[in-house]
Amino acid sequence: MEMGYTVKEPRVTEIKRRKLNMSDPNLVWRSPVVTIMGHVDHGKTTLLDSLRKTSVVSQEAGGITQHIGAFEVTLSGDRHVTFLDTPGHAAFTSMRARGTQVTDIVVLVVAADDGIQAQTIESIKLAQEANVPIVVAINKCDKRNANPDRVCSDLLHHEVQLERFGGDVQSVNISALEGSGLPSLVDAILVQAELMNLRGDPRGPVEGVVIEAHKDIGLGPIATVLIQHGTLRVGSYLVSGQTWAKVRVIRSDTKAPMTTATLSQPVVTAGWKDIPLVGEDVLEAATEKQAKEVISFREKQLTQSATNPSKLTNPPSSPSATEEELQVVPLILKGDVVGSLEVLEELITQNQPSEFQLKIIKSEVGNVTINDIDLALSTKGKIVGFNIKLPKEFQSVVGLRKVDVILNNVIYKLLEELKDNLEKLLPKKEEEETVGEAIVLQVFQLKGKEKAEVAGCRVKKGKLEKNYFYKILRNDETIYEGSLQDMKHGKDGITSARKETECGLSFKRSPETREGDVIVCYKKNLVRSELTWSLSQYTKYEQKQP
Repeated sequence: MEMGYTVKEPRVTEIKRRKLNMSDPNLVWRSPVVTIMGHVDHGKTTLLDSLRKTSVVSQEAGGITQHIGAFEVTLSGDRHVTFLDTPGHAAFTSMRARGTQVTDIVVLVVAADDGIQAQTIESIKLAQEANVPIVVAINKCDKRNANPDRVCSDLLHHEVQLERFGGDVQSVNISALEGSGLPSLVDAILVQAELMNLRGDPRGPVEGVVIEAHKDIGLGPIATVLIQHGTLRVGSYLVSGQTWAKVRVIRSDTKAPMTTATLSQPVVTAGWKDIPLVGEDVLEAATEKQAKEVISFREKQLTQSATNPSKLTNPPSSPSATEEELQVVPLILKGDVVGSLEVLEELITQNQPSEFQLKIIKSEVGNVTINDIDLALSTKGKIVGFNIKLPKEFQSVVGLRKVDVILNNVIYKLLEELKDNLEKLLPKKEEEETVGEAIVLQVFQLKGKEKAEVAGCRVKKGKLEKNYFYKILRNDETIYEGSLQDMKHGKDGITSARKETECGLSFKRSPETREGDVIVCYKKNLVRSELTWSLSQYTKYEQKQP
């Protein structure tokens, strides 16, 4: 008997989720888990801000949510709802998908002045594929150009049947900024939750899922866990993926200390041996011995799978000749939390530039360390960090060792800076810059010692420089490219001729110029080559006021 219930240690060395009988009279009503989804800058975080009556929008880099945030909100009648705030930016597809996997209800936020956009459509598809009911929040209805009726009709094209059109999807007009319509939205969420008859078992071993995880300076590896069944207590033993914990600290989303946590609550847990992976199940073990045995069993299973190719569902294919010829650029990825680090890895591995093979040799949560700098130096790699810092004591080391450290707290800007850095590795290319143009008025044939063909010209654009390069165009076709032999004004040799002045030009190879030919003077510049790496789907959307 422990903490009011008995946990039997199983004979097998693995822990799995229980199969619940939903007709069990011991199951109790639980609070709904609601994911806020929608397009970037449509007001998702502002909506949560209003519901929680705190300010989080100003804390988000670029005004865009870049992690899944989990918050519990207390509503009227002491009822609770757990909200998940997912990113709207194009780069965070996987994080939005993760949100639908742990949620009961999706609140789809659509701006009344902007309508259905790319991430709106994607959010609808994710909810439909996960069979999660949708409640539509039509936001920014306070704006002068708001058109909520258009939003309602456009949703029909994406198989979202609103109640006003005879369907079963609720919609509410709101202004997250002004707070109008929020009570109606909360009522709609609670009505949907009642229809779903949400139930959970607060007894027995804990079952949950990792929502976010990172390394805290004071607490070490910590994980935000959404409790789905059971009651978590300080001192509980948890396993998740390849790591385990004896829970030393439980905190609410507001950082308040807790001794227990139960159904639908998102809590921060400390005591993990390593940082667990986001999206992994969290299951309770009876004892520390069992937790270690489970991890040992999983590690053996993983080793066996890695050494037995027949067990691999997608064995690695041999690289093509083109891939082998590409210059490999080693990357050391650093991030503030596991979720955003996963996104960065996915973006780089699935969208490679044409000129290089980007190879991730290390991916780790936390600030840049001296080991990262040493690794980058030895491999000629680059350190790419999302929402982390380069400690002051290492800044001079980076400069002396000439290690590239690319940091940004907005993911699309980080990718753009990485692209800019990679372009410096490309060989420079020649680019022609037109300096001036002239038209041939008359062609002269010189005899004697100075036997040559001279084109008498008038400069029409810019200027002509004797030492630059020249083209002769006839009917828009190039008939000559080369250099000048001589440039004169009358009998005097000159080095340049300005607009609306006349001069005589003779070329090193006689091009047989004619009256009316166009002579183009140009110079060759060495410019940086542009990397073939499309980041358009990740670039910043125009920021608007909420």
